[in-house]
Amino acid sequence: MKIRKYIAVLFIAAMFLPLFSAKAEKEVKDNQFNIQDVVFEEQDDVLELDFDTTGHLPSGFDPYANEVSIQTIQFMEEDEVELDFDTTTYLPENFDAYNK
Repeated sequence: MKIRKYIAVLFIAAMFLPLFSAKAEKEVKDNQFNIQDVVFEEQDDVLELDFDTTGHLPSGFDPYANEVSIQTIQFMEEDEVELDFDTTTYLPENFDAYNK
């Protein structure tokens, strides 16, 4: 009879065991991320490559010469794109891509 009681107690304890671990995970999720706690490290090490990059870059290339800004990018605009197939077979009837 005592063995059944011990087995029952162990079974009940095993059922409640996941509840304790779930509570611990919830506490970890409640912690807020603080950007002030992040430590940034600057490295002055030179990156050594095992090959010569001059053959792959334009002559006089300097990656630090100019800063890239959105105004320096030239966009190409094309109003119509010519496809080599009929798209109506793949779209529903009365399909309008610009209908909101």
